[in-house]
Amino acid sequence: MELSELNLVDTKKKELLVFLNEVSESIAFLSNDNGIKSHLKPEKETFHTTSTAFCLYYLSTASISFDNRKPLTYISKEVNKLIEKHYPQLLENFSSNHKDRIETEVGVLPNNYNTPIQICGALISYQKLKKTDGLIEYKEQIKSLLFGEEGIAKGLLSDGFISRIGHQSIPSAYHTYWVLQSVILYDEVFGDDHSKMYRNTVYKWLTDTIAKQISYSYSSLPQLFDVIEASYLTLSYLLIFSNDSSHDINISYADSKKMVEHLFKLIFDNHFQNGVFSKSLPVFSNSKNYSVSCPTIEPIALLIAKGPFLFLEYGDLLDNIFKWINENKISTNKANSYCWRSEWEHFSSKPSSFMSTCAITFLLSYRSYLESKLSSEAAKALGVTPLTKNSFIDAYKYPGSLGKIVSELIVAPIKEGNKNLAHYSMVLYGPPGTSKTTISKKISQDLDWPLLIINSSYFIRFGFDKIDSEAEKVFRLLSYLKNTVVLFDEVEELVLNRDGQHMVSDKDSRMLTTSMLPRINDLRNIEKIVFLFATNHIGSIDGAIRRSGRFDFIQCVLPPTKSERKLILKELCVKYKLPNIIQELLIEDYISNTERFCYSDLKDLVKKITLKYFNSKIKLDEGELVLRSIEDKSHGVISEIELGKFKKAKKEFDRG
Repeated sequence: MELSELNLVDTKKKELLVFLNEVSESIAFLSNDNGIKSHLKPEKETFHTTSTAFCLYYLSTASISFDNRKPLTYISKEVNKLIEKHYPQLLENFSSNHKDRIETEVGVLPNNYNTPIQICGALISYQKLKKTDGLIEYKEQIKSLLFGEEGIAKGLLSDGFISRIGHQSIPSAYHTYWVLQSVILYDEVFGDDHSKMYRNTVYKWLTDTIAKQISYSYSSLPQLFDVIEASYLTLSYLLIFSNDSSHDINISYADSKKMVEHLFKLIFDNHFQNGVFSKSLPVFSNSKNYSVSCPTIEPIALLIAKGPFLFLEYGDLLDNIFKWINENKISTNKANSYCWRSEWEHFSSKPSSFMSTCAITFLLSYRSYLESKLSSEAAKALGVTPLTKNSFIDAYKYPGSLGKIVSELIVAPIKEGNKNLAHYSMVLYGPPGTSKTTISKKISQDLDWPLLIINSSYFIRFGFDKIDSEAEKVFRLLSYLKNTVVLFDEVEELVLNRDGQHMVSDKDSRMLTTSMLPRINDLRNIEKIVFLFATNHIGSIDGAIRRSGRFDFIQCVLPPTKSERKLILKELCVKYKLPNIIQELLIEDYISNTERFCYSDLKDLVKKITLKYFNSKIKLDEGELVLRSIEDKSHGVISEIELGKFKKAKKEFDRG
């Protein structure tokens, strides 16, 4: 994708953020005393409970990965307020309605519609809030409703599907999705392991049913293709393969993924126009003429959140849905607050919380999709490769106090979801060979994020007079990345002191450094990537760059200590298969002779000893071999004078 195309996607994202700002009060409106209930038919409390659970499930699904940028900060707070407000009442109504076996429009509780939606709303709200208040006491009740003798999940285990309400022999992909999601959320919240066998039986039914849906489109029976059912077949598939669970199922993920992508293509190629799906059958109906039809954005909002890869070729169609939502918003009596009705309802019909929540969820999920697309395309342009695990890096120990800093300030907050507390940038400086690149690889592996190394070639490939324009392009692409570790390796020319003599003219140097200040600041504020600036010359970097706010901490990486050298040498000796006698000599007897050796020096030393030991025609005494190798290598390590300069710089510059 060219930069111009990335700019187009970025423009769409900005337009969407503007629209989110315009409708930001909609969630607050839903969460006030009259919000959810005022848009529902004033019938039984069960219906209100199901509606509340539905809203909480959808908004929680879309808002798991909120960042801290406006207007999303406001919306995120409103989502949390809505969940906190209605969650206790949801649990109370959920319990009493099922205990009293309340009769609803779709049958006596528990039933295949109200019960799984209410369970999903309760469990996902718990995950969102990370609160145990009130939920644990309902564990046995929820377990019985799902897995008991008359549990709603019974059909999943026996047939692989849940039947349409009132039609026991007809499968319903819609109801199957909700019950399967209940089972999976139950396991995630309570730490049980029911879902493995359920995933297997549902998968067998899914593959047969998806094959039938595909065949309908290529036969003379296209009227049997139900676009909503096909959408929920896809959603159930995404549930089965969520959280790396596919290893529990005896299937080929690649083959089944192709089949689902083909079904998805049929959905959009043949059953989508003007921002909505073609009309499908109600997801259920009864003899009293009560029925529920599913609007387009109900499954689409979840599909974007749970399977953004499906939409890689359908960005324009998502734009059409966005356009439909924008054109069909209904103003409330409050500024920046809108609600929606289904595309199949008459314009005189009241809007519903179901439809309004789906619209908001779509907008939030669409924004995540656009950001993912920007990130993936920017990663391609920059040459980011997927993370490859390395056992040596896994075993590597951070030098000195750096391990505690990285673990507590970077890795733990990010992996625990407290990204607003995490640190995202650092300067590493020290003698050449002190593992600055290895430290970056270790952070990358600890976070399970890919690593991108940027050196001077990124900026000077078109000459020094083009450095600034290339820097602008590179930093623009970096701003699109997410979940990536970036190492700026020896690129001091970008941020030199504005009062020194440099490779480029003083005037150009000052201008370049000045232009880099806001770029580094903006990259830090995005809080989507961790970036490191590695240099051997901390004193040549402009003081403004080193200030807090651009880099969270600055650390000098000195040659490893005696204990650190012992660990490094032990690992290297094992790696190069040196005999025990040489290992003991190197690690115990002559360890003090390697005092100023950096990591790269130690690695080079062990490689040379290995070559001499295994390949030399004249076999030296092991002790003489080790000592002579150390003496030969000592001439190339950092001098005592240079090391003293770095120790002095450490006292002056280290921060964090």
